[in-house]
Amino acid sequence: MTLAEESPAIVVFGSQTTETHWQEVLWGIEEEGIPWVWYSTEEESALAESAWQAASQSPLRVGIGCNPQQLLVHYQHLDAATPLFRLLTTDSPAEARRTGHNAARLVKGLPFK
Repeated sequence: MTLAEESPAIVVFGSQTTETHWQEVLWGIEEEGIPWVWYSTEEESALAESAWQAASQSPLRVGIGCNPQQLLVHYQHLDAATPLFRLLTTDSPAEARRTGHNAARLVKGLPFK
């Protein structure tokens, strides 16, 4: 089964250890009523490419790639090298949650916060 055949969700690619690190982003997505699904990745590919691959495999065309230092939100119709949002670990929890809200709002076609 491919990701596109699964239920619609924002696809997130990252290592298992980074899921709790970016929990605020995931909560922001949930608060907007959009599901997400985490796929653990072991390979260290370019983060922008990973985020774009996640968006390409998401039925909602929005994907996230993350590592312990940063998180990128990507949209399938953008160039692979230019993600829509970039979040660093030094950003506040409020900014992380807002990034999650905005990823979900991209799916819903609503203005960003």
